Amino acid sequence: MDAKEITQAIDRLVSKIAPTCTKRKMYGGIVFEAVSGDPKSRFGGYFVYAKHVGVEFSNGVLLDDPDGILEGKGKARRHIKLTTVQEIETKRLADFVSQAVKLQASGGTGQA
Repeated sequence: MDAKEITQAIDRLVSKIAPTCTKRKMYGGIVFEAVSGDPKSRFGGYFVYAKHVGVEFSNGVLLDDPDGILEGKGKARRHIKLTTVQEIETKRLADFVSQAVKLQASGGTGQA
């Protein structure tokens, strides 16, 4: 796994989908905020682990996931585990990021 390559690709993708969002180092990873410095505007983030990069969605339980790609059973958060850059496409990360940004903009709140 090339974590640097994966995280750089995630950064590019999020910047393309949500060009005004900001990145913040928190919780040992990077979280994305729609409004800089506003914790209620966090819609997700990523965290590097030994064997994968986890992409977390604050209100992932509300995201449309007909193929069951999102993992997790918590009250609100869901995540995707990435081990290759190619999985960014095959696991439909752009779709989930777009949904999370729209959800946050429509009043969905939460923290990564």
